[in-house]
Amino acid sequence: MNQKTSLFISDKLNLLTLIKQFSKVDISKDLDIIIKFECKGFIKAEVYLLIVSFVNEMRCNGKTVNITLLNEKDCSAISYASRIDFFKQLKIDYNDRNQRHDVSGNLIPITNIGLGVMDLSREILNVFRKDFKMSEEDVMQLSLIINEMFCNTTLHSKSKSGAYLYCQKYKIMNALEFILVDSGIGIKSSLQKNEDYKNISNRDAVSRSLEFGVTCGEGRGHGLYFASEFVRLNNGEMCLVSGDSRIIVKNQVVNNITNDNWNGVYLKFLFKFDSVISLDELMAGKGYD
Repeated sequence: MNQKTSLFISDKLNLLTLIKQFSKVDISKDLDIIIKFECKGFIKAEVYLLIVSFVNEMRCNGKTVNITLLNEKDCSAISYASRIDFFKQLKIDYNDRNQRHDVSGNLIPITNIGLGVMDLSREILNVFRKDFKMSEEDVMQLSLIINEMFCNTTLHSKSKSGAYLYCQKYKIMNALEFILVDSGIGIKSSLQKNEDYKNISNRDAVSRSLEFGVTCGEGRGHGLYFASEFVRLNNGEMCLVSGDSRIIVKNQVVNNITNDNWNGVYLKFLFKFDSVISLDELMAGKGYD
């Protein structure tokens, strides 16, 4: 008999409650999931990405994951889930009765990273170019940071299902949200490939991943450093989760917090549109050409 879990998707379901629930699932056994939308309040996109990543990783590892959607009537939460390709990524047969609109410039639906990475980079950079009103030189430098983050997930995660991206512009907050999630080996296991970090703890591994030049040996160790520094200078926000550690960068303060275990990496950035930054100075300070 398959193990069972129920997901009640409402404004009460967030990153931490979902990680706690998934931590109780035995990923070596088949799983039956019941999903019910309570259609209350605003549901953060991170909820949908974690579900997609967790389910598809189990499936790619040969486990059967059956999903039952209980809701019979449509609501704004279900419509939003459909709009960002939540059902499509989970291969749930859902009849979206709402007319699809062009979402370019406003959001990039949940997308698997692997094929078409360069096209995704261009689309994201066009949002920065238009809404950040950044110079072309800064946009080109920012493309390096974004591609480094893509490289981190595809090169280091060793996830069979790959990484999942979501990006949305929030006009009210005057900001851009950028999320990458994978269910791979996590930062600690990746860094431990480097003999210098063989005995590192998960907490230290996640903290040190933001330092310049810290790498497992398969990359340069620049991506998370430049991204976190960009967020700090931009007065934005960042959340990095791997294993039982969670790093929050907010109001230019960095905090390392313990939470339930996530097998992989969750990474979210919130970039402010109205903050003037100099990527030239940031990169030149590290001798970056």
